[in-house]
Amino acid sequence: MKTLLNAVWVRVLIICISLAPTSATFATTGGVFGPVVNPGHKSWQYRGAYNDGGFSQRIHYQQSVTPQHMWRIVGQTRNVHGESSEYDFLQAELFWQLPNVNSNWQQGLRFDLRHRDSNRPNQFGINWMHQFRLGPDWSARALLLTTRQFGDNRRDGIGIQARGALTRHLAAPGAAVSLSWFGDMGTTTNWAAGNNQSHQIGPTAQFNFAQGWQAVAGVLVGVTEPSPDLAVRLWITRSL
Repeated sequence: MKTLLNAVWVRVLIICISLAPTSATFATTGGVFGPVVNPGHKSWQYRGAYNDGGFSQRIHYQQSVTPQHMWRIVGQTRNVHGESSEYDFLQAELFWQLPNVNSNWQQGLRFDLRHRDSNRPNQFGINWMHQFRLGPDWSARALLLTTRQFGDNRRDGIGIQARGALTRHLAAPGAAVSLSWFGDMGTTTNWAAGNNQSHQIGPTAQFNFAQGWQAVAGVLVGVTEPSPDLAVRLWITRSL
């Protein structure tokens, strides 16, 4: 049965990759991240994201340092309209798991500091994370992301984004399917209205395929005019 489940998940992964456009506007490598810090956790992760005008790749390392805190360093490159890959950003992150609201509601904060080059602005972010246990096999996440740019060509105001996910946990260890939503509302000084906001929604599947290894594959579809029509995403994680 385990072999059959792995074969099914691999097929899902292949289908997701095959949907990627032949020319790799710009797919996010971000996720609907949760607030839980696991003591002793260490891992490397590769992420790739494609859509109809760009290809992003990133690698990160993360490690918990206390039962409530974890740091992460992220490096990302981008390839726009078929040009060669170039430096996109370097980001440092600190996760802080806050006390639970109740037994089924966990929360936390993540602080981000991002460096860019080529006269692009740097930014600082504070993100508020929530995770809800909805039943034995169901969970949900909700995020509020805020960013403040500084340096050359910075935008005014505070950027506001939101993300959410509904997840069904399956019988196989580490296996789950999710429906995720990504929304970008603009800034506090230039709030986008209605169809001028960017919203994407789509399914994601995750599974363990070897000891200490996990794959995540998913598709996001744009539901408003500014959103990319299709984004295909793949993550590979190695736990240490």
